[in-house]
Amino acid sequence: MQDIGSFSALEQQYPSVFRELRSVAPRATALSFAALLLHPELQSSGYRLETLVHLAWYLGNTTNRLKQKCGSACKKNPLIGVIGA
Repeated sequence: MQDIGSFSALEQQYPSVFRELRSVAPRATALSFAALLLHPELQSSGYRLETLVHLAWYLGNTTNRLKQKCGSACKKNPLIGVIGA
């Protein structure tokens, strides 16, 4: 049985997402993802966006801002890929 309730299980599935989130500022990144919750076209992805908000707060530890283009991580990972939808 897969443990889908823990961040460690998510990290095993999406290591590039975790790597990206560890290299950005937690507050700015979490607020960026939270703002997407207000976008009507992304309402159906609310759970994923809320997960990204929590991951950003949990993992972020620098003052670097999240780049607009996050590269291949956005295209390959459903957690972040929703933003480009």
